[in-house]
Amino acid sequence: SVAYGVSNAGLVVGMAETAAGTAPFYYDTTAVSPTMVEIPAGTVDTGDIFTRRLYVNEQGFAVGQAIYRDSGVSIIIPVGWQLQDSQGDFIVDPDVVPLADLLEEPGMPGVFTGVGSALAINAFGNVVGSSNLVNGGDRATIWSLARDTIDLNDVVDTTGTGWTLQFATGITNTGQIS
Repeated sequence: SVAYGVSNAGLVVGMAETAAGTAPFYYDTTAVSPTMVEIPAGTVDTGDIFTRRLYVNEQGFAVGQAIYRDSGVSIIIPVGWQLQDSQGDFIVDPDVVPLADLLEEPGMPGVFTGVGSALAINAFGNVVGSSNLVNGGDRATIWSLARDTIDLNDVVDTTGTGWTLQFATGITNTGQIS
């Protein structure tokens, strides 16, 4: 087993070996009798999903990167799961939520392919990672609760002139991105 993320509320997410193979899991360290619970990988548009990494915030929303297999083709897409409801109770059999619909925003048509990785999430649900461009290459990306998709190269200040940001790997609750 490998833990990739832990929230301030004590929710751990990661990957574990099961009888069926490697699967995503969560583990509530605050429970009276903590147990590791498998997160259903799910399907998107009839394609199977295999999760690779997970990160979690204080509201019990986990994000990660998944291999999406459809018609013999495999691509990496950013995905998420709501693991807890607003009262902090765990959701039985949470649905996988592909973030791919956030990659094609008005004002940015045809820019992103839907391929990418969700690599971190803050307490407010802002997700950072990378998105693959239609014309090739990766761009550091943020997806916000407002359903905005932003190429971080478009908002870097003048000290970053000439840089190409390909991946964002962390975001604080104050919005600082690494």
